[in-house]
Amino acid sequence: MQWHLGFFKYDYTPTKRGFDSFLGYWLGAGDYWDHSESEPDGWGLDLRNNTKVYIGMEHRWNKLLLKKIVLSVWTYFTLYDII
Repeated sequence: MQWHLGFFKYDYTPTKRGFDSFLGYWLGAGDYWDHSESEPDGWGLDLRNNTKVYIGMEHRWNKLLLKKIVLSVWTYFTLYDII
């Protein structure tokens, strides 16, 4: 859920380093309610869906959001007998 291996360039992000997908934070900490991050030079949303900011998820608790996503991925994999 957190990526601590750098994102100086897109080549250093999770999906460019071998992962098929990524949902989480690129920065070291994120608010679990509004998915924001405050740094000395600014504030912004940091919940990422692959390389894009996951907009529209503000005010959704991380635990519930992740549960919904995990269940949808699990359903897809079991439906198509991938597992």
